[in-house]
Amino acid sequence: MEKVTCNICKFEDNGRCIKKKCKVSINKTRICKMYEEDEEKVSLIEEKLDKRNDIEVIERPDWFWDKKKYKEMVKEAAGDIIVEKAPIVAADPTHPLTGDLSRFIRSTAVDDEDE
Repeated sequence: MEKVTCNICKFEDNGRCIKKKCKVSINKTRICKMYEEDEEKVSLIEEKLDKRNDIEVIERPDWFWDKKKYKEMVKEAAGDIIVEKAPIVAADPTHPLTGDLSRFIRSTAVDDEDE
């Protein structure tokens, strides 16, 4: 006798064996004298296996496997992007670094004189 699984047996129904009148684990292998193969269940399992093999495989690009090549490509791409910085030009030539601060009368700090 050979070991069988109950998932393709005629007498298995919702995890129960009709012949033995007990609960069974359908994927567990066991020796059973009453086992009969159910063609419908076998065909359903074969269809599932065929669908699993139909999955389309996508190949990875060359740079995925070569880290140095990937880093070079990133550097090239970063070099292609031109970032334009705004020129630092003050509106007031007498205050070239900070600009004209005369419009600010008070600071945000609390003065001792006001209290």
